[in-house]
Amino acid sequence: MTDDLSKYLRRDRAAKYLQERYGIGTSANSLAVMAHKGTGPQFRLFGRFPIYHPADLDAWAESRVSARKFARTAEYVAAVA
Repeated sequence: MTDDLSKYLRRDRAAKYLQERYGIGTSANSLAVMAHKGTGPQFRLFGRFPIYHPADLDAWAESRVSARKFARTAEYVAAVA
């Protein structure tokens, strides 16, 4: 393996990383549930412990952001109706 293992984060630190970097209030338990469902960030196992690389957390967070949306004003809604 060529990855530097010191960069990997345990689940509790991964949740804290997402909170501090993106303001995403995700708990370690939520990451565990998402890992079980296959909907969370990619991770590896170090023995029996899941570990997350910051780049994988970043990629997952970015993938959760939708395209830009614009609020529809009352004038727009009235014009379309």
